[in-house]
Amino acid sequence: NATYLGKQITPSQDVFVNGTNELTASGIGNVVELIGTVHPSDFCHEIVFSRDSIDEYAGVFSSSGSLIQAIASIQGQSRGPEPPGNDPTYAEFQDKDPRPNGRIFDIDTPGFPLAYAAFCPIGSFLVQRVNFLQYAVFSSRRCSNDFAWHSKTTIRCEEVAGVRFFDFYTRPSLQDDNSCGPGHSTTAP
Repeated sequence: NATYLGKQITPSQDVFVNGTNELTASGIGNVVELIGTVHPSDFCHEIVFSRDSIDEYAGVFSSSGSLIQAIASIQGQSRGPEPPGNDPTYAEFQDKDPRPNGRIFDIDTPGFPLAYAAFCPIGSFLVQRVNFLQYAVFSSRRCSNDFAWHSKTTIRCEEVAGVRFFDFYTRPSLQDDNSCGPGHSTTAP
């Protein structure tokens, strides 16, 4: 089961590494909670989610809709090793212990790094379409069927008072921009 939780902008935070100031991973994208029901419900061992990105398209478009740069165009990508799949989930975003209610959880945030704002022209927009297969793994072995889901993200690069930033953008012809849901979707921009 997947629940679309909304959109999120994760602000960057200053981190000092070897005396230099670097930014931590930050981004803008959809937030999805994936829930797996474990049987029997009193199972007392960890079960982890794994994920494969199967199809992906990402590109930068001008404000008029012309393609500026393709970032990714992958169809039928190979499945990754089990676990973690070819799109590993972060351990801190999972609840792997099915106790006490017989469920495990995973949070995913497909989208774009905020660092992309540095090279995108003002007024341009970025489009990302991704199809995923999510599954559960116990003791390094798959223990569930695939759950197919998709994410659609569109953001626009803007600037105010000399500061570049991204904001979510819905194109008039595509009202399902910035959404996630079960099943696979077209990856056309």
